[in-house]
Amino acid sequence: MARVREVSPDFVLVIRGDVLTEEFWALAAENDRLVGVWMYDEIRRTNFDADLVGRYAQLATYSAQDAATLRAAGHRIAQVPLGFDASSVIDNTTAGAGLVSFVGAPLPKREHALAALVSAGVPVQAWGRGWSDHVFDRARTWRVRSLGIPARRDVAGPSAHAIMRNGRATLNIHGDQDGFTMRTFEAAGVGAVQIIDRADVADFYDPGEEILVYDGHEELVDLCRHAVARPQDFMMLRERARRRTLAQHTFTHRADALLEAWS
Repeated sequence: MARVREVSPDFVLVIRGDVLTEEFWALAAENDRLVGVWMYDEIRRTNFDADLVGRYAQLATYSAQDAATLRAAGHRIAQVPLGFDASSVIDNTTAGAGLVSFVGAPLPKREHALAALVSAGVPVQAWGRGWSDHVFDRARTWRVRSLGIPARRDVAGPSAHAIMRNGRATLNIHGDQDGFTMRTFEAAGVGAVQIIDRADVADFYDPGEEILVYDGHEELVDLCRHAVARPQDFMMLRERARRRTLAQHTFTHRADALLEAWS
């Protein structure tokens, strides 16, 4: 609120904002100022009050289900997916080379998928505090036992991008989401061989040409084995994924979509 008063902006963009109070929204919308909210998470998992926020702001969400639900309730809302930051820096590192990577938090579906790969002898490795067996990570995530998955500690964005790019393939496994995570566009944007668990990614990328889709652990193991054994087969897929992302799925494209929806 202090920053809004100091700058007196023409436009206030809020990303998620589910913990902001009505006092903030009222200030942000003073003097008929345009206020926009872009939800990057499913509303069912947040404290977001669309009835309150909708009195002061234009709404957008990455979730098709939330968009349909709010429209049915009488809200005007745009559906705008997440995207790739084309200005992202990528570390000059060889981390992840020769491996199938996963960067992110452990969820049951992810744990089961990675365990299936380990059992099948696929060289897979996870990065993140929830996987790491470092004593500090085990303590701060309240884990007594190891997850049994080869793992490393948290990495920052530039290193995560390099790991995805360097590996034979990188995994994108969703939890309780109907919107597509940032990982979908990041992995494609850095030219990774992305293996994803959702066929509806076809709304953004061509399966088999720009991205790989699996249904079940057996197919996941087969795809990973192919990527590890014959990386040359996926060189064009990497390039096509990166070209499509830069042409259609950057945050510049998303900013244009938001402005068009809110104009």
